[in-house]
Amino acid sequence: MFNTIKEKLSWKAVEKDLSEVVQRFPLVVVALFVLFGTSTILIHVGFNEQDIQYSLLVKTMVTSIYAALFAYSMRLGFESWDITEKYKIIALYVLYAVTIVLYFMYVPGVNDTVPSQTIFTLMAINGLLLITVFTSAFEKPFFKKTYRDTPFYSYVLTQLFVIIQAGVVVLAIGALGSATLGSISALFGLSINGEWYGQIFILAGTLVAPLYVLANTPKEVSQGQLKIENIQKFLRFLILYIALPFIFIYIVILYAYTGKVLLNFSQWPEGIVSWLVIFFSFFGWLIYFLSYHFKGEPVVATFRKWFPYVMVPQIAMLFYAIGLRISQHGVTINRYLVVAFGLWLLFLCGYYIFSKQKTLFVLPMSLFVALLVVLIGPWGMFNVSQNSQTNRLEKLFTQYEFIQDGSVVTPTEEELELVPNLDKSSIVSIIRYLCDTHGCETLQDIYGDGYIEESNNTDNNYFNQTSLLLKKINLDNFYYTGGLGENNQRFLSLYTSYENTSIPVSGFTSMEFINSHVRTGDSDKQKIQTSDGEVVLVYLKDGNIVSKDISKDVREYLLEYGSRSYEETSVNPPALQVGEDLFYITDVSAELKNNALSNISLGGYLLVK
Repeated sequence: MFNTIKEKLSWKAVEKDLSEVVQRFPLVVVALFVLFGTSTILIHVGFNEQDIQYSLLVKTMVTSIYAALFAYSMRLGFESWDITEKYKIIALYVLYAVTIVLYFMYVPGVNDTVPSQTIFTLMAINGLLLITVFTSAFEKPFFKKTYRDTPFYSYVLTQLFVIIQAGVVVLAIGALGSATLGSISALFGLSINGEWYGQIFILAGTLVAPLYVLANTPKEVSQGQLKIENIQKFLRFLILYIALPFIFIYIVILYAYTGKVLLNFSQWPEGIVSWLVIFFSFFGWLIYFLSYHFKGEPVVATFRKWFPYVMVPQIAMLFYAIGLRISQHGVTINRYLVVAFGLWLLFLCGYYIFSKQKTLFVLPMSLFVALLVVLIGPWGMFNVSQNSQTNRLEKLFTQYEFIQDGSVVTPTEEELELVPNLDKSSIVSIIRYLCDTHGCETLQDIYGDGYIEESNNTDNNYFNQTSLLLKKINLDNFYYTGGLGENNQRFLSLYTSYENTSIPVSGFTSMEFINSHVRTGDSDKQKIQTSDGEVVLVYLKDGNIVSKDISKDVREYLLEYGSRSYEETSVNPPALQVGEDLFYITDVSAELKNNALSNISLGGYLLVK
């Protein structure tokens, strides 16, 4: 046994495996090293480094993931079709290069940092690509009518098992490597930056684990067929006693909600129902695939027969819910994905309802094609969402004459009064979305060259750039007060800077800082109570407890000063008069709806005579 382990771990064996991987998957290996390099740079430098273009690095990182997966799929396709003609190979490589360029071009980037939701979305989609690329090994049998479900099912399960093994490798290397660094740090008193712990996981996740998967990808389909008996007990338990009961319960929940909507049709369905239907459908189709081996069992057979039918009404609900949001607020990345995945789910239901063949191959292959459409080109999710929101903004600017002679002009306060709060909120939301997701530079065509000159003199970050755009149309205050619709619900806040300023204490016997979260001094006798929209200041004065309701004062204070941040260090903030005492507010935030306060947070200095 030890001789076998020694042989497997010998450098010659590793060198042989690596050599075969490089010869078989050269483009994949190149993409993995690019991924490793960009990930390493990103983890070792700060986001505020002026010389580092984070949008370029992140775009390169996610593009390298896409490039590796697509090259992997293409290699398996070459082997499936036995392509040897040079002109065909060259044509496919050109197509490969074009898709990478299109992917890179339409991945949004911002000046400061790429939003986490964009990275998460791309990683999730690329993860789905990884699951579907194995279909390439069965393309020729499928199109030549020699395809069979059983070997395909076994092959995919085998490769998924290899991926799980690779995941264990990543965790093992990460845990052992971190323990090693921690031991060195503790025993020798060395200071090891946290980035090096992350570097271990990057090495394992971008090079070691993927190379392990590549080395264990069989050249012949028959070599990768897993003996179903090895895992059928686990799969049977998972499907019959966990997955199918969960699916049944969730179907009942979704149909109960559908009934609620139909009985109160004037009430629009919650937007989240679209994503719930999508997640549930993904899980359902995954179980549909995994349950292939058990299709002879009555419960599984019933599920596989009726699941496509059951999902059709829910997909209709999905399109109804997302259609309402798009008609109101235009297309965003999330809404685009809901529509795209909804169409894919509708296609699956139609295929498995009306097709006589009902092959498993169609499920992952159709997802692979759908994801390619979503990710690349001017029809992809990034470009469509950007165009939708910029068109909405331009329409609003034109409607209220914010654009004159082809450039944005600053409206007067009287002109802004004519704009409903709902449209003001829409303008603020659109600008924030575009800056956050696509970068403020996407608004250059609307704002004109003047904005570029101003932005060059402004700190190059999301907040300052967004504030600059809103200030141009006198909605920078609305950015903070945040009109949230026709009910005039607003979120107001004020944070005061006391640097290089002073609070006059002459004539007062004491000064204490108190807030609604932390009580100082006598906790029972000095506090701020906030409940049911009321703000009560409680403190000790001349041995007596004073309780003063300052709700009205705080509300008026927020309405007057909540649109300002008092960053000028030479200006003292105004104070609330509490009898003969004073309360200087340092920070306050609250939601204001119908002139009533809620979710109040308040803090400040109390000066007592």
